[in-house]
Amino acid sequence: MVLTRNKEHEKLMIVLYQYFFCREYKFDFNPVNSLENTYKTSYEEIPLFSREVAVKALLHIDEIVDLISKNLIDWKFDRLNNVLKAILVVAIAESQYGETVEKAITIDIAMNLAKRYIERDRCPLVNAVLDKVL
Repeated sequence: MVLTRNKEHEKLMIVLYQYFFCREYKFDFNPVNSLENTYKTSYEEIPLFSREVAVKALLHIDEIVDLISKNLIDWKFDRLNNVLKAILVVAIAESQYGETVEKAITIDIAMNLAKRYIERDRCPLVNAVLDKVL
């Protein structure tokens, strides 16, 4: 399966959104099933980059959430919508635990997702948090 990196980021955001949705409503979350359903292929056929970022995001989820929480002003992490949480977690997981990517590129990718999937007035929050964390 060949996907652009932007498409992989979008699909990773969906997987992490599913994780936060399941956590919020106390449903079981199976990361392999989520990846397979999102990518519409077997786990082995999912691009390595996507598998690595998803696994690292989920393995380090508490650390990443703590990092985000410490850098939110007048917000609590639990009050953010699940799409916004997913965008932030994917960006931080890739940057902190994955490939070395320039800070500006990571923020740009996250901002593009934010502009497509969250309310416009929340986009500056993505930029502000990632600028502090990365």
